[in-house]
Amino acid sequence: MYFEKKYAVTTTNDFHQIEKYLKTSDFDMLILDSQPNEKIENLIKNIQPLPIIMTYVYTRNILSRESHVRSYINTLLYKPFDYNEM
Repeated sequence: MYFEKKYAVTTTNDFHQIEKYLKTSDFDMLILDSQPNEKIENLIKNIQPLPIIMTYVYTRNILSRESHVRSYINTLLYKPFDYNEM
């Protein structure tokens, strides 16, 4: 991962591991690559004030779920990324 050379980075693909890591370690930021869903919403509700960046492939059918999580995250990025906009 690009950031590992400059920062201490912890990665996982397992949702239960995320919960475990957040309870047992101190993090400066959380980057989630996941579509908004109820599990994610419940997770991020309980970890504020940790800065959260969420990325996912935009689809219209989850706009209502996205609106639920927006108030808990700092930044939302749609994939694929447009680096000129960033």
